[in-house]
Amino acid sequence: MFELKIDEFIKKFKARHPKDKIKVLAILGFGSSFKNKKIQDNSDLDLYIIIKDIKKRWRGVMLVRGIMVDYFVYPLEQLKSDLNKVKNKIISKQTIAYILRDGKVILDNTEELKKLRAIACNFLKKEISQNAVSPNWLVLNKYFIDDYLKDIVDSQRDKDIFAWQYNSNLLLNNLLEIFCQFHKIPLVKPKYQSAEIMKKYAKFVVLYSSIARATTIKEKTKKINQLVFYCFDTMGGQLPKEWEIERPIER
Repeated sequence: MFELKIDEFIKKFKARHPKDKIKVLAILGFGSSFKNKKIQDNSDLDLYIIIKDIKKRWRGVMLVRGIMVDYFVYPLEQLKSDLNKVKNKIISKQTIAYILRDGKVILDNTEELKKLRAIACNFLKKEISQNAVSPNWLVLNKYFIDDYLKDIVDSQRDKDIFAWQYNSNLLLNNLLEIFCQFHKIPLVKPKYQSAEIMKKYAKFVVLYSSIARATTIKEKTKKINQLVFYCFDTMGGQLPKEWEIERPIER
């Protein structure tokens, strides 16, 4: 479907770097355009180009036939290194593992890509199944969410719209990540996140979305309360009125 644009991108990219003698080994397409099989308004074409090692890599955006191509051009060795860093928790963002697992293979002139995709798939599967949270982590995060919620209620009462908006954004962003981590739901790009959550907890998506549909600050605050209490109930109950955590000091 996108072959002409991809071929043209490769030609333009090579022409832009004539001295580098770029040899393409494999191409992965990822993102909404490949998922939906069409380029929608405000969408671009996301490409991960794997090349023979020339001690260089590129990250950029190029206009091709009126379409923005958002690209990585990385040597195979760099791809392997980045995946190893994710596996060994040297870097926390798991983007490359998701690209390898979910990306559409457009070209594969090396058996290495197939192996790396299998490694990424197994790694993410283990991460989701083994990523248990500690009781201390849960209590502290419930405390932070509860504290945000109190500030939201206070700012709504005081008609401090700036504070209300700021605290609401902080609460909703943190609550979503905490909820997903507790329930072992992958964190992906925002436009795909609801689909991931819907697989296990459709009510979260309904409650979360209802906040945006509310027409007054008072109604939005009520909806935020409902979402928080629902999340707490799915994570073992509300925050205790009294709690204490003992930890060793750090030196």
